[in-house]
Amino acid sequence: MRFTLLFSFVIPVCVFSQNTLLQEDFESGIPVSYSIIDNDGLIVASAVSEFTAAWIPYEEPGNNTNHCAASTSFFDPAGVSDRWLILPQLSLGAFGNSISWEARSHDPSFPDSYLVMVSTTDDQLASFTDTIGYIQEEYDTWTFRSVDLSSEGYNGQNIYVAFINRTYDGFKLYLDNIEVVADDPAGIEDFAIEVSVYPNPTSDFVTIKSEYEIESNQIIDLKGNILMHEVECKLDLSQLTPGIYFLRSTAQGRSTLSRIVKY
Repeated sequence: MRFTLLFSFVIPVCVFSQNTLLQEDFESGIPVSYSIIDNDGLIVASAVSEFTAAWIPYEEPGNNTNHCAASTSFFDPAGVSDRWLILPQLSLGAFGNSISWEARSHDPSFPDSYLVMVSTTDDQLASFTDTIGYIQEEYDTWTFRSVDLSSEGYNGQNIYVAFINRTYDGFKLYLDNIEVVADDPAGIEDFAIEVSVYPNPTSDFVTIKSEYEIESNQIIDLKGNILMHEVECKLDLSQLTPGIYFLRSTAQGRSTLSRIVKY
């Protein structure tokens, strides 16, 4: 498998009210409230001499209308990058917290890998002890990723999140559209959607059942692409390539994610 998911792959839950705690597209550069730390001290290769800091604002190659944050792991001599981009402190809600972002490697022949880590105390590097994401060899196309911070146990806390380029002899890593949201619990009945999916694994059909009336079902691949969107609770997966997929079922404005194995 090309990358390792240490976190639960989720799509932010849709509810009646949602608070956006942070939203950054880097169109105006990297905000001064972000911490940028070069923890490897390596010398960048001449081909990437523009990387005068661990992370820099960058114009997406081939698309001068989009800007992102970028980091390099191309050094002379070669080495392992340790380049940190730390978000400002986030005050999470009582429940329904999640973080999402988009990322891509510049060159599929020299892909970059990165960690996503959390500190519950301060923004010092030694305080980042919790790894919520480890992406090995990110794709060379923009890939949406998301972590359910509530299921990771961070409800009601002040946290810091760091993105760390940790690659041996790669090239360039791009990061964009970071968003952190929390759901407002006011006036919302707190319930969990439970669904049963069978047979699982399957070679063709799966049936979804729940005590709630399911409004929609989506089949999502590991890159976050929505492959199917159906109202019916019996899905034909026979045309899908064997592998791991996710089923997002929605009822009463809330969603849950189930893992499906197709053989």
